[in-house]
This record gives sequence, structure tokens and C-alpha cells, in this order.
Amino acid sequence: MPLVLVDNNFVDSEELSTYLRRSAINRVAIPHTVFVEWHKGEAERVTRRVLANVCAHASQVVVLKDTSWLMGMSGRSAGLLNRLIDGRQTAFFPEYCRTFIHAPTSEAVSEQFRTHAGNAKGQVDALLPEGHKLMALFKQWDRAFDRAELGAMKGLLGAGRKLPDDLQAKTFLLAEEFALRSLRRAGLVDLARSRVELVNLLAFRYAATVVAFYVCWHDAPGAYPSSDKSVLNHLMDIKIAAQATYFDGFRTHETKLLKVYLVALGLVSALGGYTLCGGHRGLSVEQRRSFEAAALLSGRSGAT
Repeated sequence: MPLVLVDNNFVDSEELSTYLRRSAINRVAIPHTVFVEWHKGEAERVTRRVLANVCAHASQVVVLKDTSWLMGMSGRSAGLLNRLIDGRQTAFFPEYCRTFIHAPTSEAVSEQFRTHAGNAKGQVDALLPEGHKLMALFKQWDRAFDRAELGAMKGLLGAGRKLPDDLQAKTFLLAEEFALRSLRRAGLVDLARSRVELVNLLAFRYAATVVAFYVCWHDAPGAYPSSDKSVLNHLMDIKIAAQATYFDGFRTHETKLLKVYLVALGLVSALGGYTLCGGHRGLSVEQRRSFEAAALLSGRSGAT
């Protein structure tokens, strides 16, 4: 059964409603990060609006565990999909739609949303230092790559060219080093028992997506977001796209974010990482063409 991941701007789209109506076996995964996005502001108004349509297909929705739990998840391929999914929240989702999204407004419901909003704001505020550190890291990488290397990356997806072997290896090493550093800080380095398992860890998926973001942003070295709002938005996007690399596809209206995801997926696939969780090629025709171009990063001629 195909299972695609969606970001916060795609959930209330007609495209998603059509996808879910088309077949009862079509499923959609919503990451915890997206719920945080909805709840960080006007939680009740926003969540009721964006989930109004998808709640009509609540049994086709899968809710993922929060990212802090997923960071400590084993990289073994066996049972990986089950470890990604929050079984309790997924089972409760139809009830959540009935009692919160479609229920009449009441003080009790509003109070629950206010609690969610407070929790989400705390989580988002805690991410701000991480986001600014990431933008500073990109500026360091501007010095790490010479003009010729930056030129090789510029317009790579549009031109459909393969990265030179040495530059390809450099991007892999950047992701690997970034992931291991993150694991050490979290006291989770023992999870990286082998390269195969390392590639399946969320820490590596996040690192690969960070590298992919840099690759896709390289056309304007140094011109990275600086405002708190922009930094947080990009950081949240990166975290969502990283989780999407496990699934049968990624649905977003953000063209640049889709490219970031495709580059990250190319890096993950080249190292034999776990992808296509439902065993279906859930990419649209447009995404498939982009993926074939992105896969040239790894020297592959096609999809996973």
C-alpha cells in the first residue's frame, strides 16, 4: 500500500484529497514536525482548517512519532516502518478528527488547543539556536568548497549532470561527519554500528538533507536566511524532508524543498538506505523526472 509523506502546506490541498479518494489503499504520513508547525500559532483555527478535508479519510492517515524519539531509533531495516509510526496516535486519529477537528467549538476543546499551542511554541523556540548554527555552518562550507566545486554544483539538477567522483565523496563525508557529530552530542553514537545502519538513522537522513539544502542553495553562497522566522521555517522544512526519505514519496508545493528532498534521497539511495517503505513508487511523473536527475548525484541511472 503506497504511503507518502506530506508537509504542512499540502495537507489541505485538493491534490491530497484526490489522492486519498482515488483508492482506499492510498495512505498519507503526517510527521510530528508538521503538527508542531500548525500548533505554534493559532492552533485551533489553523488545525481545524488544514485537517478539514483529510479527516474525511482519517483511516488512511498515519501519524509519525516525534523527532526526539526517532533520533534514537535503531537503523536496522527490519521493522523500521513500524518504528517510525506512532501506533497510538494513528489509531486515535479518527477520534481526534471527530472530537477536535469536526466538533463544535467549546471551551474544553479550545483549552486543549491552547495547551498544544504552548507546547509547540516551546519546541519551536528551542530549535532557534540549532537553526542559526546551521546557517553559520553553511557559511563555513562556502569556504570549504572552492569556486570550481561550487560551479559544479550550480544548476546541477536542471543540467542533469553527475557530480565529479571527488566532490560526490565530499558531500557523503559531510553528511556522515554531521550525523556522527549529532549522535555524539545526543549520546547516541552507539546506534551507528555499521554504515548500513548509520544511513537508516534519522540523524543521517537529517544530515543528508542539510547537505542537500546547501547544494540547492549554492547559487547564492553566503545569502542564507538570517531572520528568526526564516531560519525556523527552513529548519522545519529540512526536518520534514529528511523524514520523507523513508517513504514512497513526498508531497509539497515548495519546489525548492522538493529538490532538496530529491538530492537527499539520491545520497541516501546511493548508500543503500531504506526507502520506499510501502514498496510502491509513489512519486508523481514530475517527481520521478526530477528524481532521475537528482540520482545522477550518486551515479545511479534511475530510481531506487
